[in-house]
Amino acid sequence: AMARPAFWGIAVAYFGYNFTGAAMIFHLIPMLAERSVAAGMIVAVWVTIGPMQVAGRIVLMVLGSRVDARSTGRVAIVLLPFSILLMMGACASVPVLFLFAILYGASNGMMTIVRGTIVPELMGPRGYATISGALSFPANTARAVAPVAAAAIWGWGGYAAVLWVLLGVCSLAAIAFWMASARRSNAANTDP
Repeated sequence: AMARPAFWGIAVAYFGYNFTGAAMIFHLIPMLAERSVAAGMIVAVWVTIGPMQVAGRIVLMVLGSRVDARSTGRVAIVLLPFSILLMMGACASVPVLFLFAILYGASNGMMTIVRGTIVPELMGPRGYATISGALSFPANTARAVAPVAAAAIWGWGGYAAVLWVLLGVCSLAAIAFWMASARRSNAANTDP
């Protein structure tokens, strides 16, 4: 599986996606506080993300077999950089902050489904568990380093710098996913 471009594209996408997500989980509250967003509004934005994750999954459930993991992943992973762009320009704008929470949450909810379904769609069903396990390494590494890396970037340039880095990382993740999902591997049904 590691000889296939799709594997590496998904690995880069998982790393970037999880890096962005882990940084946002630990830094969203102080990021908004630094922008003088009221505490009640910070809580409202934070608690909107979870229901939007569920809403993203419900949309996929309703669409059922009409959408595949490739298409869903493309939409979900592009929503992430758009949500970061919204956060960059949000300041204390209530509508923009809620739009951020809606897009960010929906993206997370849909990517949860994609993570479990993209491997067999792009690389075939053989070796699913092994390939998925190998792909969890970059995702888990990103989750481990992102909060500390974001704190170091914040110490150097504040949350504006953090958001620029996150925008770059999640944009790279989106490009990698699009490239990986552009065509099905010719070896999709062979042993990895």
